[in-house]
Amino acid sequence: KNHPPAVNKLSNSRRVLWASRLAPEKLPQLVAKIADLLPEDVHIDMYGDTSSEFPASKLPVHPRVHYLGGFNGVASLPVEKYDVFLYTSLFDGMPNTPIEIALRGLPIVAARVGGLPDFIGKDGRLVEDVTSPEAYAKAISDTLADIKSSFDSAKTLRKKALHDFSEKSFISEVKKMLSDN
Repeated sequence: KNHPPAVNKLSNSRRVLWASRLAPEKLPQLVAKIADLLPEDVHIDMYGDTSSEFPASKLPVHPRVHYLGGFNGVASLPVEKYDVFLYTSLFDGMPNTPIEIALRGLPIVAARVGGLPDFIGKDGRLVEDVTSPEAYAKAISDTLADIKSSFDSAKTLRKKALHDFSEKSFISEVKKMLSDN
């Protein structure tokens, strides 16, 4: 359960996981543009519940992007089949899905928004220009080019998530806040 292979043995391709709700601020329409810029063996699977602003029919059709429907939390996703997690977003507060992905040990490429820079730091790849397909494609390509180092960084991020988001850490922060008043 250390990490998946760089090349998926079943399909002889590298796999990228995108999971979020389908909403304009999550930039799902960008995924096909990102796929256009990636090598032919890289496929992107998208999971997400639709929204009134973004029905699945609004997703651009792409031969290497596969919309697989909604999901019931990160625990329901076959994370072990993927080489990297892609998180596109215009803004974010507490990045729950990336934190849960980090707990599963998958390398992360994410928009530099909200709490993501503080959480991910140097243990993933942050995209400055959050609407640039080129920036995401480069970050994914860099992650896949050095997959062993990417999974080593993901292990470090997993340890950070286990520490920072543990029940013990939460209780400690609440006690600290209460004692400050």
